[in-house]
Amino acid sequence: MIIGHLFAAILFTAICDGNVDNAGCPKVGGWFICIGTAFFVFNFAISWGPVCWIYPAEIFPLNVRASAVALSTAANWAMGAVMTEVVKLFPSLNINGVFFLFAGLCLICLVFVYFFCPETKGILLEDIEVLFHKRKAAQSPNFVEVKSPVSLA
Repeated sequence: MIIGHLFAAILFTAICDGNVDNAGCPKVGGWFICIGTAFFVFNFAISWGPVCWIYPAEIFPLNVRASAVALSTAANWAMGAVMTEVVKLFPSLNINGVFFLFAGLCLICLVFVYFFCPETKGILLEDIEVLFHKRKAAQSPNFVEVKSPVSLA
């Protein structure tokens, strides 16, 4: 998606002079925009789109899984609502600036996923918790049996 956003930003800058009104953008530029948008939707649907449904269901233990998936779903819908407000940035950033912004945000997401979201393919549910903890889990203390002079008999 980073490449797609950079491609769209460069395309808007080169073909449309960063301007999407009829005076600055030729018809071929409009076709590139439509094809690029369809390509973006396709790539999002097979990459980031299903992540908020699949990853939380894989990484959380059963006792918190329902709450975690609900929180993930709420965050997904909230960010969808936030993205509708990005349209207000178009006049100040221009269309190519918005795509450069999206490319930067995708780069931040890439860094986050690389460092904080380990691959869970082929790992047992019981072993997934170990992936997220660098240190050993706490162990039960060793109990010492104490002999007392009092008898329970």
